[in-house]
Amino acid sequence: MIGIPLSLLGGLVTLVFGFFLCANILDRIGGSRPVPELINFLVFWLIFGAGPFAAGILLLPAKPASKRPWYRVLVGVLLLFLVVGVDGNFGPTNWHTLFRQEKLPGTDAASLKQTIVSPHLEAEITKGTNVLWCGTFQLAWNEACDLTGGDLQFDRDHPLVTVLNKHAFTKDSIDGSSYVAMAGFVKDDIHEKIQRAISEKFNGSFKPRFVPDKKLTPRPQDFVAYACLYKNLNFPVPFERLDELLPFAGVQVLAFGIGPHKAAQDGMYPQVLILDYQNEDDFVIELKTKSEGDRLILAKVQPKGTLGDTVMSVRERIAQTNVESAATNDLLTVPRMKLDLTREYSEIEGLHLVPQGANIAKDLVLLSAVQNTQFELNEKGAVLRSEAHMSIGCAKQQEPVPKHKLVFNKPFLVLLERTDAKMPYFAVWVDNAELLVQ
Repeated sequence: MIGIPLSLLGGLVTLVFGFFLCANILDRIGGSRPVPELINFLVFWLIFGAGPFAAGILLLPAKPASKRPWYRVLVGVLLLFLVVGVDGNFGPTNWHTLFRQEKLPGTDAASLKQTIVSPHLEAEITKGTNVLWCGTFQLAWNEACDLTGGDLQFDRDHPLVTVLNKHAFTKDSIDGSSYVAMAGFVKDDIHEKIQRAISEKFNGSFKPRFVPDKKLTPRPQDFVAYACLYKNLNFPVPFERLDELLPFAGVQVLAFGIGPHKAAQDGMYPQVLILDYQNEDDFVIELKTKSEGDRLILAKVQPKGTLGDTVMSVRERIAQTNVESAATNDLLTVPRMKLDLTREYSEIEGLHLVPQGANIAKDLVLLSAVQNTQFELNEKGAVLRSEAHMSIGCAKQQEPVPKHKLVFNKPFLVLLERTDAKMPYFAVWVDNAELLVQ
């Protein structure tokens, strides 16, 4: 008489709570925000649900084996409470942000309409346009100059050649353990030397993808120049991967940093050095990494004309200010970055080299000038991988210009007919690729 009412009351309460807990988990999977208050109902369920249900099952005149499924129900609801409680108080604001596929810009820099990849720092900054530079192409250029006995000169002037011959970036600005830069003649097995130098320097942690193609420079007197740079700068304590999306230039982007204060963030604050703070739209910070010889600087400032001018302005500011660490009442939000861009400097490809030394062939042409830059910035740190090469060899024999170009790359007609007929027996007008082999 007592067991049945208790089991019915406790079972009904348990069923209701189990339903709402499952609904909450499904909502969270669907992208809803956490509900920390749900864990407060655990005591209510224990008193009015789990207690009566367990007592009623115990008092029912049934075999112990038949009661086990009901005890499993109680354990299942208890586990649901624990899952919801942990998620509500310690889980992310939105689970979708952890699994959202990151969109990467196209690997061909020429396909980007709002990003410029420059081999030098004199590129102008215009509103709404990204400007990316890495020193690897300049390093390869410098090596080619050393091999030929002076600045590279070509049969016609080009602004890019003039800037690169200033040698604004040299090996002095980078540590020897992070780069390989070399140039040499094909007769001296330069391609094998490049591969061997990379293997010895990085022990497999850097996989080269842009070592010059041997087919471009088959002759002994041809030569190539190559440079690569690899940096892996990890934060001692990873920052938070923030759940809230950051609006940037009208687009919602993923971010990392430090949110409102929690005890787990105490190790993050010393990693944030405030180098110069004027206001929330004008400041410079440094994020400390495990690499003592490297600095990761972030500056929210107004540009100064060119990328180089802006860089110099920021460096002057941080050289004259007192440094302070971030504190518990500070917030940090940094957009995550991930890119893999390849830039072909086609504007200087095809230029004929004017030899400066007696050991340089007279018929050399800059056949290939390419730079690839991979960069990732997230809560764990920053990783930079960059390669650049130049292949300088003999120009291909000029093929005769065709008298008639018969290329069906626009709408066309196909007819089948008998030689003596007044009408064809087949006709098709092709205006799209739906009927073509793709």
